[in-house]
Amino acid sequence: CSALAFGSLGYCLRALARRSSGAEALRSRPLLRMLILSTIFSATGAILLFLHYVKYSFDGWGIPFLDLLGVTFVCLAKATLSLLQLLVAKGWALFYSPGEAYQRRVVICLLGWIIFMSLACEVHSEFFHDWSADIYMYESWTGTTILVFNLFLFLETWRSMRITYRHETSEEVRVFYVAIAASALIYFLSLP
Repeated sequence: CSALAFGSLGYCLRALARRSSGAEALRSRPLLRMLILSTIFSATGAILLFLHYVKYSFDGWGIPFLDLLGVTFVCLAKATLSLLQLLVAKGWALFYSPGEAYQRRVVICLLGWIIFMSLACEVHSEFFHDWSADIYMYESWTGTTILVFNLFLFLETWRSMRITYRHETSEEVRVFYVAIAASALIYFLSLP
């Protein structure tokens, strides 16, 4: 069901962009491309997890490789949305400003580490059963690490959005930034 929802959302976004701007619609809208890419990652992850759980319902084992790939695609979707939030918050200065080279490297390394740790935490909870008293996956050190990194991403997004908002003179764009800040707050609070 979620695969259908994400796939439909991605298709509708793409179709609306093409309808409004023609064949070059996605080339001139990189943020929209990232959003569509995130929906594709989410849909792919949902399809793979669906196939794993259908097989699991029949034999009690499923297809562990599809489970791993599904979790990987879900982690990629989360990372793409996190990066999208940062790019909007910085007004794309993260990629285009020469003074942001150090910060660009830090953000890319942080996102890579979050993807790796998310995947490691998911794999650990799914495939390795230890006898610890941790019931919730994020009670372990890997889960706590993911939550801390996501907190840092949220704080950086919020800080950048505040700076970008202060420098903006157009009231329409300022309203857009407030809406993006609210969505970032909801997104990062519900991320795990």
